[in-house]
Amino acid sequence: PTEKTDLTELDVILLRNQLPFDMEYVTSCHLLEGLHPKPYILNNPRSVREYSDKLLVLEMLDMAPPTLLTNDMEEICRFKDEHGTLILKPLYENGGTGIMKIDSECDNFTGIIESYAKAYDQPWMVQKFVAEIKDTGDKRFMLTQTEILDSFSRIPHEGDFRANISSGASQVHVEPTPRDLEICARVQALMKKHDLVFTSIDVIGDYVTEINTTAPAGSDIPITDPQIIKIWSKVFDAIEIKVTQQDSLNPGARKQASC
Repeated sequence: PTEKTDLTELDVILLRNQLPFDMEYVTSCHLLEGLHPKPYILNNPRSVREYSDKLLVLEMLDMAPPTLLTNDMEEICRFKDEHGTLILKPLYENGGTGIMKIDSECDNFTGIIESYAKAYDQPWMVQKFVAEIKDTGDKRFMLTQTEILDSFSRIPHEGDFRANISSGASQVHVEPTPRDLEICARVQALMKKHDLVFTSIDVIGDYVTEINTTAPAGSDIPITDPQIIKIWSKVFDAIEIKVTQQDSLNPGARKQASC
């Protein structure tokens, strides 16, 4: 039989909804939002719902590649004429699903866009292709509001432009560059603004391309690995600080919620 739990008796709920973003996803965020911050929910369900992995980057476009949010063919055509090779991404998928690269000299542009429109009826994220992915890969930084927990680069499999582990990319540890540190600091400021305790971000060349708020991670290292255990211990340290702060602001609220 299914075991039932009174969520108001918990101190913390770890929210890790897997994409795609659908009505079940939206509903769970709405329901949990009614509980937050007692118990404390990581990440804040309102922020997870409103700032999904690809949308939060719109708040720091000065550090992103040229980006367009649309499904209008004429707008995308003008974007391609201005920026050359581009990347198409559905807003609410993960693991590289639906991502397409359209070369600047593509002779089947109209057909590709028409096919994409049949598969995804919401606006798409269109970004200039950043060629550095071929050399330095897609760097992933795992962040709390105050720390960089881990940094590694995912190198696309030969013959593929996608750097997702699920698509066959390899992974190597990297040290953040000064530009990477600047990007991470900006993202951490957004995390504080939107009550996001744990995120992971994708950086290609000098640009942030995604800020993962729903199920941040992305490493191919087993969860039993000492490095991963260390990372999660720091995440829970950050959670403990948040819970303590909430308790100090609302003493007795948890006790009342549990009655």
